[in-house]
Amino acid sequence: MLHLLTELLPPGRTSHFGVAPGDDLQVRLYLDEGAGPGLVKVAVGKEAPNGAEPPRGATASVTIRHMPDNCLQSLAVDAAWPDGTLVQVDVATCLDRAGDSPTRSDDRVETTPLVLTVDEAVRVAADPRWGVTMDAALVSQGAREFPAPPVFG
Repeated sequence: MLHLLTELLPPGRTSHFGVAPGDDLQVRLYLDEGAGPGLVKVAVGKEAPNGAEPPRGATASVTIRHMPDNCLQSLAVDAAWPDGTLVQVDVATCLDRAGDSPTRSDDRVETTPLVLTVDEAVRVAADPRWGVTMDAALVSQGAREFPAPPVFG
């Protein structure tokens, strides 16, 4: 997932790579396009179908949410596929020292700019390569690039 995310991001320096613990399909990183780093997180899940599972489908339904009162999800983009796959991209306007659930205000550092535009976040979320299972070549390439990413959360 980290490898695919880095492929889909606009040019910039990436750092602070992390994966969620266990079977939680979430990754995060910082992207710096020259104006300072910003946090980007991607989560992938799938709802169980009611009856026979429909095909993946050619396009996702995309929902865009702006949450100015939640600096860890200032911009959230969801891409829902007909087969129940859901991809969520969160773009933060603060950096987080303690994972995604800060309990004190000093767990967050300075406010940061959004490092993805709405269009860029939609492009990341709606990429058809995301899924609870992914192409074997993509997974192998990611394992070579990120052999032991840190666990966050």
